Amino acid sequence: MHAFVDSKLVASQVEESYEAKSKKTKKYKEKALEMIRSFNNFQISHIPREDNKKAEALSNLAAVQCEGLTKGVLIEELNERSVDAVKANAIIEEATRT
Repeated sequence: MHAFVDSKLVASQVEESYEAKSKKTKKYKEKALEMIRSFNNFQISHIPREDNKKAEALSNLAAVQCEGLTKGVLIEELNERSVDAVKANAIIEEATRT
């Protein structure tokens, strides 16, 4: 997995070359490191926003709430911070005839 981020601070914190100082930032870093452990290989690279116009446009689009938005762009509104969310898996059982 190769992640490209536009935040040099985030890249440095994940690489552990810069310390996460605030309580909130530490929680996000811990969550990121937890997710990173699920990959066999992981690399993170900083890409300046001005060099990544398409991702910046998608990021801005996702930040704007639009009614009737179509063409496959999905926006999910979170009621709580993702680092505080409880992870749960849905169990779906298919009815069978006996």
